[in-house]
Amino acid sequence: MIARVKLSNSPGKLINYILTDKQGPDMMKERAVILDTNYCHGDSVAEIKSQFEMTLSNCRLKSPAMHIMISLAPGEQLTEIQKYDLIYAVREKMRMEDFPYVAVEHLDTANHSHFHIAVARKSTVTGKTLSDSNSYQKLMAVCRQAENDFGLQVVANPRDIHAKRSDSRKTKMRNDIVVAIKKSTSLAGFIQQMELFGYKVEKQRGIAFIDKKGMRAKGSDPQIGFPLGKLNFIFDQKERGEKPQIDVDYKEIKAGLVTESEEKSKELGPSFSFLDLLDTATSDPAPLSIPAARVPIDDEDEWERKKRRKKGIKR
Repeated sequence: MIARVKLSNSPGKLINYILTDKQGPDMMKERAVILDTNYCHGDSVAEIKSQFEMTLSNCRLKSPAMHIMISLAPGEQLTEIQKYDLIYAVREKMRMEDFPYVAVEHLDTANHSHFHIAVARKSTVTGKTLSDSNSYQKLMAVCRQAENDFGLQVVANPRDIHAKRSDSRKTKMRNDIVVAIKKSTSLAGFIQQMELFGYKVEKQRGIAFIDKKGMRAKGSDPQIGFPLGKLNFIFDQKERGEKPQIDVDYKEIKAGLVTESEEKSKELGPSFSFLDLLDTATSDPAPLSIPAARVPIDDEDEWERKKRRKKGIKR
């Protein structure tokens, strides 16, 4: 079971879509079966549509209606009681009790049971607006609970599938970036190497990479981990003959916060510590600055005069 939700700026068209038959108006029994209504009732499409739009007559929202769609896996069906339980669960999760809505089941797709809910986002009771914050996550939580309660097949979230696909492509992109860094001695050479791998590189104030399938990721993306500042720092180190690290914060390296105990970091080349960046053969470590000991004041009168001067007291 999966859910979709989107906002609508045309409540009348939304009601027409979920209630009327594709072949003509006022034939809702051929395509849609009304399961539940709230604050908008009637025996015809025109009457329900009129009441639905009337509740939004003074609404100033850019998108005054919400369209919720819930689909079952092919071949699965709900009992009549389960259908009402599903609509009630959506109503509770989305907090739609005070908002006009129409919930229907569509019968026009063979072997594919699905439901539509049109919701007016202005409450007829409180005048408040129905929030659309995290609406997709809330609806998918209802679907997962319904799958468990009704013994239905668990259908993967389309967004989760896209996220996993995106994650694997970002992992490949990062690996290619590491290889390109190893093969390059300058930022310009690195960009050329990435282009040879099939990426487009956008470099302005920051840097971004686009793979062959059009997925774009910024260098600052946590899964990529190579913002422009870090790349510049790496190639500056290379030009100085140093061996840069790739999995520590380059800002910390510049500030001298990375020590030789940073063994867990991955490197480009042989192991080294931050102390290797110091030219110990040609320069001595700077002497420690030890503050001079405070000279005690034996003369009590002198001590009292100093205290009075600090407090601004005249004798």
